[in-house]
Amino acid sequence: EALRTRSLWILASNAFTLCTVMAGSDLHLMSILEEASPGIVSSGAVSVSGLMLLPGTIAQGIFCMLFGRLFDAGLEPRYILAFAGVCAVSYTQLLALMTLTPAGWMGIVMVVSGSVKGLCSAGLTTCQGVVYATYFGRRHLGAISSVDKVGMVAGSAFGPLLFGVARTFLGHWPIFLRGLCLLPLGLCAVNLLFLRAPTPPEPGRQVEASSVYSAQKA
Repeated sequence: EALRTRSLWILASNAFTLCTVMAGSDLHLMSILEEASPGIVSSGAVSVSGLMLLPGTIAQGIFCMLFGRLFDAGLEPRYILAFAGVCAVSYTQLLALMTLTPAGWMGIVMVVSGSVKGLCSAGLTTCQGVVYATYFGRRHLGAISSVDKVGMVAGSAFGPLLFGVARTFLGHWPIFLRGLCLLPLGLCAVNLLFLRAPTPPEPGRQVEASSVYSAQKA
């Protein structure tokens, strides 16, 4: 039943697209930073990456708890996933902005971009933890949520490849990073317009439900 619903594939597309952006940027982060400020990586790669990783981790932890409470309060998943998509758009533009940022401001841009990435991760991971049980019940939860995991793995593999090919052909990062925002931007529109709780199946075929969402119509 779940495989025939629009919602499942939209959720999997969220996992694929956001993991594409985050995994690709993670693997090529040092290359982006080196192009933005030559010599910054060789001067201390550990401290440089920490300017993005630490704020991102803190932001992700705080907002995971916040989003969890919002879910419990009845906020629909599409709004949180749309927020995660907006954060992914902002993150790509901040990475592109680094190439134009004076060295004295680089640290601030890195802290902000790391925090924004943490917000994106918080929205995605919180939704993944609850939305499948919310939309489809728990009876076949493992099989249903595995589609999402395939999307994550595929995006994590495709992202670094996409970034690498783009860097090879374009020769620098800014044009690609600015254009990359179209992926999560389109995803935001899809989430807001089309992501709804699936229509309950016909009597006699109804799956176990665990939330008010599963009783809503698409």
